[in-house]
Amino acid sequence: MREQPQKHGKPFFQSAAIARKLLAHRDSAQSAAFLARAALGLGRVWLVTGSGVVDEPLRTLLEEARQALGDTEGFLQAKVLARLAAESHGTMPYEQRQELSHKAVAMARRLGDTPTLVYTLCAWH
Repeated sequence: MREQPQKHGKPFFQSAAIARKLLAHRDSAQSAAFLARAALGLGRVWLVTGSGVVDEPLRTLLEEARQALGDTEGFLQAKVLARLAAESHGTMPYEQRQELSHKAVAMARRLGDTPTLVYTLCAWH
């Protein structure tokens, strides 16, 4: 699959670079959240354009955000898991994507956050 170019992603990649520097100097939840927000800000129309095109820089950034967030329970973690599952079509086995999706939906339900639940359900595999 071909990579989708990030036409308007420069500010988000710049934000991610700043977050990486912050994480390198001090591992904080705030820095991890900053990285997650940068990743989620990229390619906002993913629900509409799910054309099977793999955006590898975005996928890599989402995985990095997932690792930075660790085992935290929160709306950012749920959204990152859901988005990673959706963006990994064709690069990750179906079972693994399904596990990420289920984990994201379950987390959103535990949080009781309706917008996060809607987001994760839209990415469900």
